[in-house]
Amino acid sequence: MTQRRRCVRMNVLTDLWGGYLSSLDAQPLLTKCLTSGVILPAADIAAQLIEKRGDPSAPRGIDFTRTSRWLAAGFLLHAPWNHYWYNFLDARVPPPTEPLSGINFLRLALDQFLQAPVFTALFFAVLQLLEGANTQGVRDKLSRDWWSTMKTNWVVWLPASFINLAFVPTALKLLYVNVVFYFWSIFLSIVANRDVEPQKQT
Repeated sequence: MTQRRRCVRMNVLTDLWGGYLSSLDAQPLLTKCLTSGVILPAADIAAQLIEKRGDPSAPRGIDFTRTSRWLAAGFLLHAPWNHYWYNFLDARVPPPTEPLSGINFLRLALDQFLQAPVFTALFFAVLQLLEGANTQGVRDKLSRDWWSTMKTNWVVWLPASFINLAFVPTALKLLYVNVVFYFWSIFLSIVANRDVEPQKQT
């Protein structure tokens, strides 16, 4: 019976993976948007649970308005940005056959020291704007948290991005990013909502 259940589970996983690959081939951008639109809000919910565990006075329950902002950011920003970025990078600086090559280190430098700082700033800005912050509120948030976030980003993403750029096919790069980004988003969600008192439009 146990063996049969394992076989059923394997068949289900195989079917799901096959369906994902088929969707990725037929509708790559939409599939990536839907994937990010699930992973990022799930990470925010995890972040909220962590925050509540560390603060007994915090309101009970999940703030689904906050989570919806992460859904919007994942669907409308994270997935399209990374979809076009990796396609652009692989077209302009094609991956070599040898992972430990100067070209791959150039690709890593472009990804982490050009793309990542811009994306992180834009990501914080979009979340702040979705919360109702004005331009000064966005500037204050970036001034307070952008640089410290980038330093942590490079600890996590330099090795993760090297693996992605060296070994992962272009079509699956965003899926790999999303797996790592789930855990990274928990950190980002905590930072993005830390000491936030957005300056509203008047």
